[in-house]
Amino acid sequence: MGSTLSRYRHSASSPLHTAVVGPLVLQKIPPIIAAVLLVIVALLPVLRFDRNVRVAVGCFHVGLLLADWLTLYGLPRTRRSFGPVAPPLYAITALRGLLTTVIGLLTGRSEVALFADVVIQITILVLSIYGQWVEPVGLIVSYETLTSKKLNLGDAPIRLLHLADLHVEQIGLREEKLQSLVADIAPDIIVFSGDFINLSYNQDLDAVATVRTIISEWHAPYGVFCVSGSPLVETQELVTQFVEGLDIRWLRNEVVEVVVRGQRIRISGITCTHQVQPDSSTLTDVLSNSFASADFSLFLYHSPDLAPIVNTWGIDLYLCGHTHGGQIRLPIYGALITSSELGKRFEMGRYKIGDMTLYTSRGIGLEGAGAPRARLLCPPEITLWTLTGER
Repeated sequence: MGSTLSRYRHSASSPLHTAVVGPLVLQKIPPIIAAVLLVIVALLPVLRFDRNVRVAVGCFHVGLLLADWLTLYGLPRTRRSFGPVAPPLYAITALRGLLTTVIGLLTGRSEVALFADVVIQITILVLSIYGQWVEPVGLIVSYETLTSKKLNLGDAPIRLLHLADLHVEQIGLREEKLQSLVADIAPDIIVFSGDFINLSYNQDLDAVATVRTIISEWHAPYGVFCVSGSPLVETQELVTQFVEGLDIRWLRNEVVEVVVRGQRIRISGITCTHQVQPDSSTLTDVLSNSFASADFSLFLYHSPDLAPIVNTWGIDLYLCGHTHGGQIRLPIYGALITSSELGKRFEMGRYKIGDMTLYTSRGIGLEGAGAPRARLLCPPEITLWTLTGER
């Protein structure tokens, strides 16, 4: 699997896509030159300190550089993630240098500056290790309940499992845990809201085969349904390769009806182009011909961007992903980046829009290309919905 920019240029049209693909050029720098550049970046801010502590501080920062490299180098070897080392290593080294410089400017050449630098840099190391080694493989099941007057189920609710943003690279710890959870849950219906493969691996035949291996093990008595994800990640031709011959219903601008214990469930699936107006027109065409408001209705789409429009159709449950919950979240503020046309409006979790319930999943996998394979305050999830009727 090559990591060249030319593989991505044909589809580089979004700011986020450009931001994660651009840093891959750093992979082309020869290792010896890269090591020298990184040491320089690590040591330059140390010049702000007094001469009597420069050597100690310099050794500390070089040690941090080595620790950061080992953290990244160990990820594929422990089967946590399989991304490139250079882009995130340059990024975290530059961040460390910037913070050291700011500390020096604000506090001067003093013991306070030295103490602040040590505390902040160690904090970054701890968060980096946790965000890359621990949280991304800590896949959890989120439990949600939705009660609807359109359902008459008595004591036998419908168990609907929502999966999102698989982003397969290789079979790792997270994928193994996912398969175990899906098998243990044994839901009535499984739905997947797109992004089967990671951007870095969408031309890797082994990764395509791995996607098929994973999704072929998803089974539910009333069906497994999916829609495609971001076209920058997976083309329609690629999704065809994923699902062809498998017992998975790929919804391509259509509505299907599923009868579960006498209850009619209508599942609508729209292909995402990340262009709101064309996708809204597609939505109108699909639902105007086959929508029945008397039935419980589920809408499946890759992102939350159509929520204000879908709400006008009387949909009961809208399931999506795409945002990854931001992957990196700050306390209180939440997601730094959502890649949604609606910004942070529906960045993660459950929302009520009129009579419609929307759920934006944090997803399973991680952003690809040069993006850090990290999560912070945003563990991966699959969501089990219990659908019940009013009594």
